[in-house]
Amino acid sequence: MRFHHQNMAFAWTRDGSSRAVAVLLLHGLSGISSGYDEVVDDLGASADVFRLDLRGHGRSDHAPGTYSVPFYTEDVIAFIEEVSRLLPDNTWVNQMDVKTAGKNREVQVTGETASASKLIEIFEQSTVLQNAAPKGAVTRGSTPGTERFMIVAEARPRTVPPPRPLAEVADSLPNAAPPPAPAPPVMQPPVADVEVPAAPPKGAAPPPAKGGPPPKGR
Repeated sequence: MRFHHQNMAFAWTRDGSSRAVAVLLLHGLSGISSGYDEVVDDLGASADVFRLDLRGHGRSDHAPGTYSVPFYTEDVIAFIEEVSRLLPDNTWVNQMDVKTAGKNREVQVTGETASASKLIEIFEQSTVLQNAAPKGAVTRGSTPGTERFMIVAEARPRTVPPPRPLAEVADSLPNAAPPPAPAPPVMQPPVADVEVPAAPPKGAAPPPAKGGPPPKGR
């Protein structure tokens, strides 16, 4: 499935059970969402698992110059807004498809809710969707008091922020702590001048020790 934000298409998948607790799995900066395949298998029907390929990763669109944490964060927040906060608690989405229709991108959502007409009003209040309308007849849902719906809406065009030079990004970061002051030099104690007596010529008798008897004659 595809999710659109800032004129970019993001690939995402949904596994598990829509009636279970929702779990969002985000890969690292060098990974892709399919790296969680084994995790999804282990969770099975115990979780409603959402996975998203970040920009420039997996099957999502590429946007050179925007691969940084602020852009990744904004993408994830927009995705969570549209998938969870946009839908009321009594709504279950079975399928979401995004396709190109002329110059616009069309979002088609199928599922069950307490009131399909109120759901259209919620879609119209979205910051990334417009012109929401029902497609086909609204029928009784599988759960008492619900309606099975199919709603089609257009993705609002979004402007991609211009890339910022690396130097400008660096200037906007908080100043780093100043480096520690160098340690004071270690002072060596002064060395006293010591007079070293010259060595006697070869074969000469050693000088008498101070205070001792004179050397005997040969």
